[in-house]
Amino acid sequence: MEYHSLDPYPIPRDKKPLYINEPWLIDKSLLEYQHHREPDEKEDNIRIYLPMDLNKDAILRRLDNIIGLYGEAREGNEIEFSIDVGMIIFQLEIYDQIWFVRHMPKKGEHSKEAKELVTEIIARLQKALDAQKTSKERNMKGQFATPYPLAYSIMKKAKTLCHKKTVSFIEPSIGLGVFYAAFRSVFKNTAGQALGFEIDSHYYNPARELWAKT
Repeated sequence: MEYHSLDPYPIPRDKKPLYINEPWLIDKSLLEYQHHREPDEKEDNIRIYLPMDLNKDAILRRLDNIIGLYGEAREGNEIEFSIDVGMIIFQLEIYDQIWFVRHMPKKGEHSKEAKELVTEIIARLQKALDAQKTSKERNMKGQFATPYPLAYSIMKKAKTLCHKKTVSFIEPSIGLGVFYAAFRSVFKNTAGQALGFEIDSHYYNPARELWAKT
């Protein structure tokens, strides 16, 4: 049995860590039950805190690990794949909250850092998911992913033509939500209701995890 370092202090010792009392973030088995932030009441229970670094490179590294672990997303692993992508989204949400408070942007509900990270996450998921299909398979369903920079430019142009106080969004083939991400980034406070459709579960399941709370 390996002996672990049981430290009574964080590293580095002179800085206070940020405590996120949501044990389901590191214990996926808890996702099947009602969430409780309080410690388990079992007599032998010991609550410990495990460090997790949240930065752009770390979150993307974990995403790359998930993509490499599952390889092809198929019916047999799509539930686990979606759960693990959901765990990445939890980390993204915390990352966003912290940077939003630190910089307090004048407009919008999300930090600049998180918006940039979302585009990276979408690009990597899109590349991995597209690679799991042949060109013929994607051509049959007309699945051609729009690069984020192009989607952003289109939304910027659309904004110059639309002067309404609230702008709604509808996407009949949303894929992973590249255009939706650009829409939220460009229209910000004027972004209203959004509706997206996707018939291919290959793209729908990861997209649902990405945008379920928006």
